[in-house]
Amino acid sequence: MPTSCITALGGARSQLGMRGGFTRYHLWVTPTTEAERWPAGDYVNQSQAGEGLPNWVQADRSVANRPLTVWHVFGLHHQPRTEDFPVQPSVSSFMVLSPDGFFACNPTLDVPPSKSSHSCHV
Repeated sequence: MPTSCITALGGARSQLGMRGGFTRYHLWVTPTTEAERWPAGDYVNQSQAGEGLPNWVQADRSVANRPLTVWHVFGLHHQPRTEDFPVQPSVSSFMVLSPDGFFACNPTLDVPPSKSSHSCHV
């Protein structure tokens, strides 16, 4: 699950929304393709509306049984504070991949109990 993520301030019809359509969602999955390397298209400063991830996903290609590219989109809206001058402190953003439904049951439930000679008395 992505954490500390925001979406773009501009609406879908704004300049940012049209050229940076990848900012609409936090997570995208596409089949891995060498030609698809940049989420806003090859030249973000010269891109046309819809280039990049939104266009690639619209093609509705299957991701089953093939190499995948997972795109984690993160960003921060920073409200300046007096404490930020002269250097802004670091701000973290991360994502955690957690399996859900990967196993039919918890594989550790079938582990035999330990036969340790150590005992713990509380």
